[in-house]
Amino acid sequence: MDAGTDVSTIGPTQLIAVGFKPSVDFVGTIIQEIDKLEGHGVLRLLDVLVLTMDDDGSLTRMEIADEDFGDLLIAGAQLDPFDVFAMFEGRGVEVLESVRAQALVQSLVPGSGLALILVEHQWARPLFDSIAGLGGVVFSEGFIGEQTEKLVGVQLAALEDTARVIDAAYAAQTDAVAKSAAVIDAATHKADEAAVAASVTAGELQVLRYLPTKMTFALVADKLGISRSAAKERAERAYKKLGVHNRADAVARARELGLIRHKD
Repeated sequence: MDAGTDVSTIGPTQLIAVGFKPSVDFVGTIIQEIDKLEGHGVLRLLDVLVLTMDDDGSLTRMEIADEDFGDLLIAGAQLDPFDVFAMFEGRGVEVLESVRAQALVQSLVPGSGLALILVEHQWARPLFDSIAGLGGVVFSEGFIGEQTEKLVGVQLAALEDTARVIDAAYAAQTDAVAKSAAVIDAATHKADEAAVAASVTAGELQVLRYLPTKMTFALVADKLGISRSAAKERAERAYKKLGVHNRADAVARARELGLIRHKD
């Protein structure tokens, strides 16, 4: 990491320790995968330190592309320079003064390798920037292990069950509300229809009852003993109340409201 790097721009970092067999091109393959993720802005490789132990117990530091790789991890592990040189010169564990160095060497067996990979999770930068922008401070961060993951899994399963129960209850409530609304709408519609029917006067109803016939307004007027214009005026007032504009629609609407029988 450059000395001038602004730490406020660094996302969450993760140290990954992996054991492997030196005969396998493990490190090269992993670096390629990290490169792919870097291309998508997901991860950034900060440092890699790869150690292998030969059959005779001597420790070797593998050089990977950039010769500076590993320096940051060595410094971060707070290894004494004497211990670092001692490890790479194949000296025994008993001469290592640092407990960290001893633990590092003892974690390996002849014919094995250890890769320490330090990566930055770039995808979380916007989240961290938002936290900092709002005056928040991240006290800690980390990745859960297998046991914790199991506990979290149980908790998540319980939360999912609870969510399903809530969703079912909400759906039932929504259905009940919809049914109630439908009942209310039906009742309201019925009341509106009754109000329309009640608004039709007896005189207008007399004219409406002759409309299903082929009789002209002149004949209807003659039957009712009124003038033709009076018969037509009554029909027009009835049309307006029924919300129609012609004789055929008036007959259909009057039958819907029960003002005239279907056989009329």
